[in-house]
Amino acid sequence: MKIRKFICILLIVCQGILIFAACGSGGAEADVTTAPAETAEATETELTPDLPEADYDGYEFTALARDPSGDLWVEGEFAVEEMNGEVLNDSIFERNRKVEETYNIKIAQTAAADFVNAAKKSIMAGDNAYDICSASLFSMTALAQENMALDLNTLQYLDFENPWWDSRSIRDLSIGKRQYFVTGDFSFRNYNAAWIYCFNKQMIIDFELDNPYELVLSSGWTIDKFSEMMTGVSADVDGDGKMNQNDRYGLITEQSNTLGMFFGAGNLVISKDEENYPKIVINSERGISTLDKLFAFMNDNTVRVSITDSFISDWQGLVNIFIDNRGLFYSIVMYTVKKLRNMDTDFGLLPMPKYDERQEEYCTWVSPYIASGLVIPTTADPERTSIICEYLCYASMDTVRPAYYEATIAGKFSRDTESVEMIDIILANRIYDLGMIYDWGGVGTLINDLTSSKKSDFASRYAKIEEKAQKALEETIEKYKAMN
Repeated sequence: MKIRKFICILLIVCQGILIFAACGSGGAEADVTTAPAETAEATETELTPDLPEADYDGYEFTALARDPSGDLWVEGEFAVEEMNGEVLNDSIFERNRKVEETYNIKIAQTAAADFVNAAKKSIMAGDNAYDICSASLFSMTALAQENMALDLNTLQYLDFENPWWDSRSIRDLSIGKRQYFVTGDFSFRNYNAAWIYCFNKQMIIDFELDNPYELVLSSGWTIDKFSEMMTGVSADVDGDGKMNQNDRYGLITEQSNTLGMFFGAGNLVISKDEENYPKIVINSERGISTLDKLFAFMNDNTVRVSITDSFISDWQGLVNIFIDNRGLFYSIVMYTVKKLRNMDTDFGLLPMPKYDERQEEYCTWVSPYIASGLVIPTTADPERTSIICEYLCYASMDTVRPAYYEATIAGKFSRDTESVEMIDIILANRIYDLGMIYDWGGVGTLINDLTSSKKSDFASRYAKIEEKAQKALEETIEKYKAMN
């Protein structure tokens, strides 16, 4: 418990003094303040929510979440039955007991295979079956666009300036003055969803390559350097004259890697105008230049192996190539690193490469498939729900966040102190892009579609959907403006 408390305090202090420069062309740079020297106890005491006392007389506070069957990412996201010795499980149990005792409630989780329909059915019936709904960011838009979600900015007791909410999700997921869904410490899935790179330490030595950690810290970890390092590694190991699952590759990947690197290079599909309404920026000069660099190796099956290749039957096939020391870099989301725990050779973790050395910050795309957004349905009691949500997220910062960091990242995934430092960098500047989430006219999935089909004709493909995408975006804006 002392370790977890220390990690929590360390994270909070770091969050307060780092410069969170916005990635891409649409964000605003945060003000930088230098806190005076103070004790850890004083720092921790100050970070408490400004909430009223309340007694809800044993009320069952119910979260609707995704069905955990067949989805290893979900189980126990909001409620666990009992403590079982697993640090993350027990932290959720501890978090819930803290909230339950404070407000005299009982926290429950209901799972639904068809999350959107289950939520809509309850809201339309007005049965108040669910106090909060939490699933993929795609599911959140379905409720928001049908006026079934409360505008979180109107709720008195939600304070998104507090560090237990992800400030980047506040920035990126809002439209105009409305905020229908956010992410934060209430769910560990939002850490799992961060897009990263793994690298094989022994192959770095064997091929006499630059130390990736040193490159990151010196701003030399760029797309050009990444491409240079991986290109000289691939080889037809079995000598059959073709590249297959038995050979060695510079990159092990999937189609979403192009999008992850596009965001990592400081680009966006959607930015915001001066009134915080979305605008399409995917076809910027910098964005097109980035894609040219990425398609050059993503479409080259002599240097990369992908889940889209016919000889790869499943995801484990990619994992096996990396574990067998036949892949220099492996692009994955944070959660997938747990599949490498039995790998004999040491590996390290890295952020997405920068566009060039002039890019100020490393940027991390958060997968909208995996991350969990928080929605409060229109049938919920605004005051009670906002109080409990604020306290639930606050309590998670002191329990779930450090437990995830200790047990899942520092304790099981990473194998050196440098990787833990890299994780700090990875999580510091996360991107939630509305273009991918709403996919207006296909603009959000365009890059993935090109990668899957091994094409690179971005300009012509974008020209075909540009008008449709702009119209769909404008319709969403007008729909939100018309909502009460």
